[in-house]
Formats: sequence, C-alpha cells, structure tokens
Amino acid sequence: MPRIKHTPPKYPDRYKGERNIDLPLNIFNRLPRLLQLPTMLRANEWRKLVQKIPAATDCRETLISYLVNLDWKVEPIESDQRDELKSEIDYYTDIFKDNGEYDYVSTMEWVCKDALDLPFGGAVEVGREGDAPEGRVLWYRLIDGGTLFPTLNRDWPVGQRVEGVKEAVYFPAHSINRIYYSPKTNIQLEGWGMAPPEKIYLALDLVSRGDQYYANMFLDTPEAGILDLGDMSKQSAEAWIAAFQEMMGGIDPYKVGVIYEHTTKADWIPFTRSPQELMFDKGYQLYISLVCAGYGMTPADISLPTSSSGGDTLAGSIRGERKTKKSGFATLKNKVKLFYDRMLPDTLEFKFVDLERIPAFFEPHGVTTVAKFGGETHKYDQLKEARPWPEYAIEDGKVNPHKAITVNYKKDGDPQSDVIKAEEIWKRGYDTKKVRNE
Repeated sequence: MPRIKHTPPKYPDRYKGERNIDLPLNIFNRLPRLLQLPTMLRANEWRKLVQKIPAATDCRETLISYLVNLDWKVEPIESDQRDELKSEIDYYTDIFKDNGEYDYVSTMEWVCKDALDLPFGGAVEVGREGDAPEGRVLWYRLIDGGTLFPTLNRDWPVGQRVEGVKEAVYFPAHSINRIYYSPKTNIQLEGWGMAPPEKIYLALDLVSRGDQYYANMFLDTPEAGILDLGDMSKQSAEAWIAAFQEMMGGIDPYKVGVIYEHTTKADWIPFTRSPQELMFDKGYQLYISLVCAGYGMTPADISLPTSSSGGDTLAGSIRGERKTKKSGFATLKNKVKLFYDRMLPDTLEFKFVDLERIPAFFEPHGVTTVAKFGGETHKYDQLKEARPWPEYAIEDGKVNPHKAITVNYKKDGDPQSDVIKAEEIWKRGYDTKKVRNE
C-alpha cells in the first residue's frame, strides 16, 4: 500500500551550500503565493477564456492533432542493445499505446490541453512497481491540472487540492509527471508556468471584443445614435414615437414604420463609426496574428488568411509552415518526448517518427553520400528509378516499407539522428542505413 501524505512538505527545499536569497517565512511574502493556489474556479476561468476565443481553441487543437498523428516508438539509447532490451521495449510500447484505461491519443489530448491552457500545466500520476523511484511503470492516471500546485520540495514536488475536500494530497517525485510552459521567474510565483493564453491575454481580450463587435452588428437591436426627423414639429415627433413604440409591440410580424409631416430628409446619426471607417477588420486580423504567435503558429495554420508579405503565396505558405514546425510544433513535441522519457528506464528513450524532418542531404541533387551497413562502406550518387528494396527494409523475410530506421548524420559538424521510415529513404534515392556528408 503506497504512502499517502496529507501534511504539507518542508517549504522551501534548498541544497546544501545554496546562497541565493529565499523569501522569509511570513504571511506578507507568502500571501501572493497563497493567492495563486489553484481552485477549480480559476482553472475553469482560463479554460472558458480559451473556449470563448475560436482562434485560440483552433491553435490548441491544431497543435494537439499534429502531435497525435505522428508515429512514435520506444528505442534503446544504445542501438546495439536492441535485442536484449526487446522485452522492455515491447512492454512500454504497449502501456503507452493503451494502459487499459487511457490510450495514447486520449492521454495526449488530456495532458496537452491542460499544458496549453493552465499555469500549472498537465500531469499524470504514475504508479511504479513497489512504489519505488526506479520501479517499472505499472499504470498512470490522468489528473485535472486545475487541482494541482507546486510545493518547491524536491521529494514531494506537487500537491493536489479540490474544493469541498478538506485535506490536500502530496505526490512524491517519482509518482508525478508534469508538462508545463515557460516557468515564471517571479520569486513569489516560482514553480508555476505561463501557458500561451496568459502570455497573450491582452490579444485574446481584444479578439473577444472584436467578436462581440461583429456579433452586435448582426443583431436586431439598432445601433446607438440619434434619429433626426428634420423639420417635424415637437408634437408630431412625440406622437410619432408613441405610435412607433405601440406598433413595434405584440407578435404581429408585419410592421412598417412611416415618417410623415416633414419636407426635409430624415437622417440617422450614429454614435459610432462604421467598420469601414474604423478599419476594424485589419485590427482584428492583427490580433488574430498575435494570438497565433503566442502558440508559435501563423494564421495560415488554422486556415485563416494572412496579410503578411507573401503570406497568400505558395512560397509564403511554405515559409510559414516551416517556421511553425520549428516553434510551436517543435516545442510541444520536445516537451512530450521528455514527458515519456521520464517514465522510461535509463536505457530507453521515446522517439517520434517525423518524416518531415528528413535531412536536406537526402534530396537527390547529385550529392555524394557514404552509407555504412552490413560491415561495408558504399558510395552513392543519384540512383536510378528502377532499384530493388534495400536490406534494411526487409523484416522477417518480407519487405516492410514502414519499418523505422535510425539515421545518423552530421549537421553543421554536430552529430544528429532521426527516425525515418524505410519507404521514405528509398523514395529519396539512397540505399543507406547510416548516412553522413562525405
């Protein structure tokens, strides 16, 4: 039976010989931190804010959908240990795919949604064999990130408090796994993160105001202003207003207002300017761009037009897509990789099979490469279209075009590696398992 801790851990937790200043333990310094402790209400406020802004919701869902549609695999850190670690690889692959309660897609949708919405981020409770830090992962349970808070204690780093429940619960370091964005540097808010909605709160507020502005334009309620009845006398005008109010009451759908007893034109003088005069569409587009930038994306990623230079051209779209894959998508993907690595033993790692990250030197432009496999070294230029499947695509005596191949190469002198499907390498025209620039 695992130990359940209800008493707060020692706060703060400091290393031996640590010299930086910590806040004195008094109510005036701790009050801002206590006010930041989560409640379901505060978490739901952030969630409702994102839900109210379609652009923010689209950005979040686009990032998550991109992530869950990537292939992934559990790999040994040392490639020569693949056979001896096969049982562990299969075990963790199965538990990550479906642990009996949550599958991989549901887990990512839950955790990444909280990570992209809440200051604390998203987290799961991890059950390990023997409740030991090095124990094998037996199960994990998804937790509402709005009920969690950091303690700044290394041994018991996270607590959980739910409204209506008297006692809080504290998790040991080995039983909690967390993803969050942009740690706050304010000493009074240490341990909390800053999710994209908090970074771009003003832009979200402006977009919300823009949505309300355009919605009000389509309502039946007339805009604020003054009706100039021209040279109509006061008595006639008052009688007309009374008659108009009486006519507009009731359920009769056929209502026609008529102005009479005047010789000059009646005119409506609005208190506000028209959308064309305000150029609100351009301002609204700017706010949308700021919202997307907060998520590391562009408006084109959520199928919205962009006014940037070349934004509506093919070249501009390609540049925007590349930028997104290096910012918003790449950030979330790296965080998820670390999230799963923390649940794996030291000998294994979690890898995405991202076909779009194929190195540039795979492009068939006459570049000479050196391939090493089977204990032999081969040089290749561009291969002809008619070519057989290479050795590395053969699995159990049959061709497996979806077999994941680890490709090692150098980029700017630094060693890099990617996991790529055999079919993609074969299509590029290189019969290679380990490639580097010559």
